[in-house]
Amino acid sequence: MDKELKSKQCAAVERMLNLNGSNLASDAWSDQWKVLVYDSAGRDIISPLLNVAQLRRNGVTLHMLLDSEREAIPDVPAIYFVRPTAENIQRIAEDCKNKLYGSMHLNFISKLERRLMEDLARLVIDAGQFQIISKIFDQHLDFVTLEPRLFTLNHKNSYVAYNGNQSEASINETMKSITNGVFSMLATLEAMPIIRAPPNGPSEMVARQLNEQLATAWANGTGAAFGSGSTISSRPLVVLLDRAVDFGSILQHTCTYQAILHDVLNYRMNRVNISEDGANRTYDLEVENDAFWKKNAPLAFPQAIEDNSNELNKIKDLEKEVRSRTTASDQSGEDQAASGLLATVDSLPELLERKKKVESHSSILQAAMSVIAARQLPVFFDAETSDRFDKDKLIELMGSSSKGNISDKLRLLAVLSLNAEPSDTPLLQ
Repeated sequence: MDKELKSKQCAAVERMLNLNGSNLASDAWSDQWKVLVYDSAGRDIISPLLNVAQLRRNGVTLHMLLDSEREAIPDVPAIYFVRPTAENIQRIAEDCKNKLYGSMHLNFISKLERRLMEDLARLVIDAGQFQIISKIFDQHLDFVTLEPRLFTLNHKNSYVAYNGNQSEASINETMKSITNGVFSMLATLEAMPIIRAPPNGPSEMVARQLNEQLATAWANGTGAAFGSGSTISSRPLVVLLDRAVDFGSILQHTCTYQAILHDVLNYRMNRVNISEDGANRTYDLEVENDAFWKKNAPLAFPQAIEDNSNELNKIKDLEKEVRSRTTASDQSGEDQAASGLLATVDSLPELLERKKKVESHSSILQAAMSVIAARQLPVFFDAETSDRFDKDKLIELMGSSSKGNISDKLRLLAVLSLNAEPSDTPLLQ
């Protein structure tokens, strides 16, 4: 891809925040103040892309959830970024009726179906406030980008939604939602893919629906990617696989820094929450702004601890060097002192920011280590990855003396069962 997925989605969101006009120059600030109203899905999409300062730069002075109690701000345009659901349509119509904002720019995360569009039209006409709605857009941004080339559809319990005791209508709705998410990702990348999926199962269902949706979008010129005059920049290979193909990987205890945070701490949407000195603290973990996280996230947890210690020692040495440079400047001539002091001042903010990042990882690592030690997670990891089955060890880990919780024990049994060969008679018994 010529551009990363996260930067393209961010550009699409910023274009929406500028009332679907042109994007701002990198050093420019919007001169039109706006209110941003989103639902939880819209919040999750925007949160990893733009912080509060970046929202301000795009003219957003206030951002609120759609289902919250909001006061009227009649002279300001409002940008809505929500899923196209019956509940959201009803709430938007109520906002029109109550004249909360000067104008409303409706941006739906995925396609607004004709039935819901007609419901919206009927409700706002009945309220006599249809003129408040300025524009309606299907943004096709139904996915969350966590890293430059990593995204999630942010669907909870999607495996159960297909494989559980669900109605056919519910399963079809789940498949449709997954298709919308993958289509949104491809539309953002301006890519017309070659799709491959194994036959029979959810992967094939999504593949067929995705192929049909892409063909319809291209024929009708839907969205920025497939509009009039657009050109397809690439044809990537998209392989759709069912989670059951590798079910063990999501159950197995792991050893890498990022995966351990996901397993033992409250880590979601690039943010980790920990309890520190009796207070709850939140740390942002983004590969674009955190060199330590970019390097160590995929590495083994012990390696991350070692790198953290080494990095802190390097920073202490640099701090000593800065102090000594300042002292030397005081003892040298006026011109030399000025140049030395200037170099010190220039390097200080970067050093302080680097120190702050590394110290935050020290706190995160300590919080994770506390949980790991309390539950003896390395022992479970070794048992799950061992080439040789040890019946006595398994009995010990499953017993009351084991520090692992019930989830750890069930995961251990599941992983060993999934990896068992027919010759593993003791385990099967």
